[in-house]
Amino acid sequence: MVINNEKVKEIDRYISDINKILDSNDSDKAKDMQKKIIAVFGEEIMHLSKGLSNYSLQALNDGYFKPDYIGDLNLIKAKLENYKTDLYPKNINNDIPILKNEIKIYNDINISITNTIQNIQRLPENVLSNEDKESIEEKLNTIERLMNEKDHENAKSRVLNVVRWLADKSVDAAIAILPLIGSISSKLAGV
Repeated sequence: MVINNEKVKEIDRYISDINKILDSNDSDKAKDMQKKIIAVFGEEIMHLSKGLSNYSLQALNDGYFKPDYIGDLNLIKAKLENYKTDLYPKNINNDIPILKNEIKIYNDINISITNTIQNIQRLPENVLSNEDKESIEEKLNTIERLMNEKDHENAKSRVLNVVRWLADKSVDAAIAILPLIGSISSKLAGV
């Protein structure tokens, strides 16, 4: 998954503007910002206006009701911050960083294999034994060497062996390794 850094920066700008309005406690500016954010993100962020006093039944039916635009803006800020975190790849669990599923050039494989080996080493022994960790590390290093040597046929064969090996292992092990295997396979398919 590729992170849209421009989207993250845009959200950060809105959050910064929201913080200034909240600090000033200006209800009119809060109302204007609420309208703007709903116009910009309303289709993108599901249920963005849900829970806002301005969009409540009471606001629609009671001519004397005064919406809490400051409170609404606080809620919108929380929703934007939550949405921003959704833009980042999810972790397999708290101990294993997510692996990127892209390899653009051969040199990137070294980094991805290193990251994958680190992720494998973090797996608990009840998920993958130390012997299995050493075995897969050896297999991945062999694939790395073959890719660097441009021996694509042998690399393809080794990738297939890793996939077969993974079939007998835990789901957590497969999740830690398959993104790398997919990336290498994509690269090999393009050769």
